[in-house]
Amino acid sequence: MSVLRIAAALIAFMAVSVYVSEHEWSVHGLAAPVGPAAADPVQVVAGEVPPIDAIYFIEEPGIYGLGREIPGSRYAIISNILVRLDSKTNKVLSILRTNIAVQN
Repeated sequence: MSVLRIAAALIAFMAVSVYVSEHEWSVHGLAAPVGPAAADPVQVVAGEVPPIDAIYFIEEPGIYGLGREIPGSRYAIISNILVRLDSKTNKVLSILRTNIAVQN
């Protein structure tokens, strides 16, 4: 294979890679995040209390394949991460799933 063909293939690959990364949500058929989940990511750590403006509280757990909330806790999405929070303090009790888009 000639150097010219290799260079052309490399340029084409790079162009596709840039396009995919810029349009990642639509390429994978996912809804682009909206609301607090679309803001700058907040580090989610079990046992910590995230900023209130970074929390999207889930009102309909079934949309995310979840059952009823466990008493004393509620489900939320923080930086595209599905978590279970203490209902009084908003402390992260457990991290359930990553790469979750807010469903409206």
